[in-house]
Amino acid sequence: MSVSEVRYLPYNPDESQLDDMMALFEQHLSEPYNIYTYRIFTTTFPKLAHVAVDKHNCIIGAICGKVDQRKHGYRGYIAMVAVDPDFRHRGIAGELVRRSIQGMRDEGATEVCLETECSNTAALSFYDGLGFVVTKHLRAYYLSGNSAFRLKKALI
Repeated sequence: MSVSEVRYLPYNPDESQLDDMMALFEQHLSEPYNIYTYRIFTTTFPKLAHVAVDKHNCIIGAICGKVDQRKHGYRGYIAMVAVDPDFRHRGIAGELVRRSIQGMRDEGATEVCLETECSNTAALSFYDGLGFVVTKHLRAYYLSGNSAFRLKKALI
């Protein structure tokens, strides 16, 4: 499948995409989440959730995020992003991140942050290429006991 056959869609608030989105995240993320966590992101911040679908309208990538008010303005947060391994290295994750970040900018965010496992060198390289920098080491951050790096990117 070529990149031109991938379509990017905003998350549909009728929850018709929720089961497939959850399945993708559950299969490819290291942390387990319950349906309420997904609903918090998709109902409270629907403009920050996007999916990538193939020519059969199957979800092959997804992202969820949020925007919070901080002392010095608004900060975006990328909570989850995943792409089916059969479709990686085609720019899909980058496009999902760009779309979510644009929504964060539209909400007034001046920076965006996320966490990823310290051992996930592919993710660290990916986010470095998008202009994120490591700002903090979070020991035993995940339920597994694995540590994480917090990454940030200025949006102004």
